[in-house]
Amino acid sequence: MPFSGNDFVKETVDYINLNYPHYKKILDIGAGAGKFGTKLYNYVVDAIEVHEPYVNKFKLHDIYNDVFNINCLDFKGFDDYDLVIMWKTLEHLSFLEARVLINLIKKSKSDFIFAIPFELKQGVCHDNIFEIHEQDDLTQAIVKRRYPEFDILFESENHGVYKLRK
Repeated sequence: MPFSGNDFVKETVDYINLNYPHYKKILDIGAGAGKFGTKLYNYVVDAIEVHEPYVNKFKLHDIYNDVFNINCLDFKGFDDYDLVIMWKTLEHLSFLEARVLINLIKKSKSDFIFAIPFELKQGVCHDNIFEIHEQDDLTQAIVKRRYPEFDILFESENHGVYKLRK
């Protein structure tokens, strides 16, 4: 949904501020309403948002440096970023699509942080088919099995935030 929960948002923003100098460039995949563009205002933050109505409705061009209205699987510029954030968006991709995306990011120099809800079913919302949770079965154990190259940054019984191990 364009307004995902705030579980671990403050902790993640604090983590980024502590570990990434402000001259670093960040890409927010699945920007929705622009949460990270707003919270990381002291960085150059670009966004990918596949659902064009969100780009206009939430005025993403006013929040982000650049906005790409494209499917993240078609994006070719991961090498231009120091950090890629995907906040409660990975579950919208099938497992195979997620693996393709992760491999694209792994081939770049970018760090990668993603957050996901656990076992959350969701269909079409706001007339947006991209809101469907293709991976609505994710649990802590399944994330560890499907995405073993990620370390836990923050985790609760309902949500997890993970970082690609370099």
